[in-house]
Amino acid sequence: MGITRQYFIISGTVQGVGFRFFSLKKAEELDVKGWVKNLPSGQVEILAEAEANTLTIFKSWIELGPVHANVTQVDVNSLNATNEFKTFTIR
Repeated sequence: MGITRQYFIISGTVQGVGFRFFSLKKAEELDVKGWVKNLPSGQVEILAEAEANTLTIFKSWIELGPVHANVTQVDVNSLNATNEFKTFTIR
């Protein structure tokens, strides 16, 4: 299988609860590359690249979020991978 890219928009109580740091930790554990950032709308945005099955596992963690988060929706768009990322970062 090859590397794939997914763009996530996470809604709910996802800012001010450690969601970006949670995402960073899970991405590092799974060897997911890309970034996470807060949006002015109160949502969190993630761009991630990894093997498809790894992104499925990553998404399951994102749907849960950290203990104080309340994830109500995760929108995902699949894109063509570019392999431009060496690590996963918080923006």
